[in-house]
Amino acid sequence: MTTVILHVSIVMCLMDIGQTGPIHKPIPDQSFILKGLAEDQQRRAALISDDGNGEYIKWKKLEGSFGVEFAWGSARPHIKRALRATQGEPWPLPQVYKTRETLFILNPAHFKINIDKTITNDVITDAINRYNETVFEKSIEITEENFRNAPKSEVNKEMQYDRDELGYINADYLRNLTIQVNSTCDVTSSDRSESTCDPYPSLNSTESYTLTVNSTGIVLRAEEEWGVVRGLETLSQLVTHYRGKFYIKETTVEDFPRFPTQSEVILSHQLEMCLYCQESMAMNKMNVLHWHITDDQSFPYKSEEFPDFSKKGAYNTNMVYTRDDINDVIEYARLRGIRVIPEFDVPGHTYSWGLSYPQLLTQCYYNNKPVPAFLGPLDPTNENVFKVLSKLFNEVTNVFKDRSVHLGGDEVNTDCW
Repeated sequence: MTTVILHVSIVMCLMDIGQTGPIHKPIPDQSFILKGLAEDQQRRAALISDDGNGEYIKWKKLEGSFGVEFAWGSARPHIKRALRATQGEPWPLPQVYKTRETLFILNPAHFKINIDKTITNDVITDAINRYNETVFEKSIEITEENFRNAPKSEVNKEMQYDRDELGYINADYLRNLTIQVNSTCDVTSSDRSESTCDPYPSLNSTESYTLTVNSTGIVLRAEEEWGVVRGLETLSQLVTHYRGKFYIKETTVEDFPRFPTQSEVILSHQLEMCLYCQESMAMNKMNVLHWHITDDQSFPYKSEEFPDFSKKGAYNTNMVYTRDDINDVIEYARLRGIRVIPEFDVPGHTYSWGLSYPQLLTQCYYNNKPVPAFLGPLDPTNENVFKVLSKLFNEVTNVFKDRSVHLGGDEVNTDCW
């Protein structure tokens, strides 16, 4: 298989205990900064060395990066290395991304969310609860320690540290996050089937959003709940921590997906792997889980119409996806703005089908004689094949919530045809 990767108001109170009123500006405490700078200077002085024999490691500034030069005799190979790891930057790069070096402090100990009670959308509620933790637990630590520790390095001569330490000391606290959404599908799990709106993400869903961070607070605007999910992911990527505090830069983001379908194809026979993949997809703002659920090797989908498909075609009777398993995958995905499109590959990749219904597959021959158990793709001359497919896909389209089902069609071995 070829894997193709395309691709409401809320107030955050980030204040000290008992604090009310205007934004708190901390009293600068420069002692720990000055001590840190002194230690850095000592470290830099110790690292500058040359043994006098021309055998040394030297950091050199290269185009768009820094490189380490190893010099032994006439050989001077270069190894490029980025100046520093990505810190507090969104991924993938938004349509519009503007940032300034002005820093603000976020205080997780007093992170409070006020949500508009008229909005009862569970996708937004779940996303807020999720990212309330993610914003801080998965923030990147700002450091260049490994550059400073490079042996026999002159990197501290070459490298210009552009961090403004006083910018961290004098940073103001931000305590407001306002989420504004134009329209949502406000339904509960009990009335989704009767809803006039679509509670599941679809090809027509709108994921656009804008995110602004400035001295007045943080504002996230979105057309639909799916844009809120994407915007909160971006917010979590903008937060960094440094010397025990969490920071975010003044930032403006305007974003929407370049393609309506940004998918990841998986072939998995473990439920946990499906969920792990969805977490990584949400981090990368991908919106379609393309689930290659059956193949030659196994038929793990537990069909009610044809129970023998999985009973005889799965790796093991315990290695199957029940209706509850599939519902769990779909719900997990829905809360992350991800569609789940199943793929039942036909007419090829169907050997596992033949373990229960061999008459559905094409009999292969050798020297004009049929070879037992040598079976090819689904037999298009067998009318019963189309009856089985009709019943199976009628079931599948009722189990899965998306309007699309993938029929595969790839790598069909026609030798037996």
